Amino acid sequence: MKYSIAILDGQSVQALIFAKTLSKLGHNVILFCDNKYSYGYNSKYAVKKIISPSTETNEESFNIFFLDYLDKHFLDVVIPMNDYSARYLSKNKDLLKNKINFMIPDYKIFQRGYDKNKLMNLCREINIPHPNTIDLCEDFNLNNIKYPALIKPNETSGARGFKIVHNPSEFEKSIKRIIHEFGNCHLQEYIPPGGKQFKVQLLRVQSKIIASTVIEKIRFYPISGGSSCFNKTINNIKL
Repeated sequence: MKYSIAILDGQSVQALIFAKTLSKLGHNVILFCDNKYSYGYNSKYAVKKIISPSTETNEESFNIFFLDYLDKHFLDVVIPMNDYSARYLSKNKDLLKNKINFMIPDYKIFQRGYDKNKLMNLCREINIPHPNTIDLCEDFNLNNIKYPALIKPNETSGARGFKIVHNPSEFEKSIKRIIHEFGNCHLQEYIPPGGKQFKVQLLRVQSKIIASTVIEKIRFYPISGGSSCFNKTINNIKL
């Protein structure tokens, strides 16, 4: 059966492989892009490319735009390509669920994973190993910080806003600027580079795992540590 599939944040590089795979399976792919001069917009595997407001910088305008599009055009499925479009679908789940098909957690659950500080709090609550973390929105003692440490915005992607600080002077110099640009932050112990990183992805429906992958991260950008830019899937039963 052929479906009409909307891809949100279709300007992203990951939209290329989604559009190609879905197109080769016989589906019609419609890319919603916030920029013509992008990877996704130039894909030959989409039947339509639509310029829309950004889910990252103008979510409210995008919502108005997308609801209007759904009122005028039929789409079967929508798939988000990054954190911002996933957040949009989760936040507006009740509004959208009768208009188009998609899979996303409820917003309260979504935020416990998307907000890096909330995720560390959850790990602490249920005793999952995690880097020592200080919530910079709460009262804290600067003398308790062990250096080097890593400033992380609570909500960001692609390691944006991350900053390694080696002493109190660097911390004081960086923190106000990062909070101004990215919002609330937390401070985390710095895990030095070395060894291997792996990522386990699970797709669960009503507590049943229906798909899973294990990814080995080969290379990062920046090289010192950031977003992975070259990975491979592996078989690892333990993970």
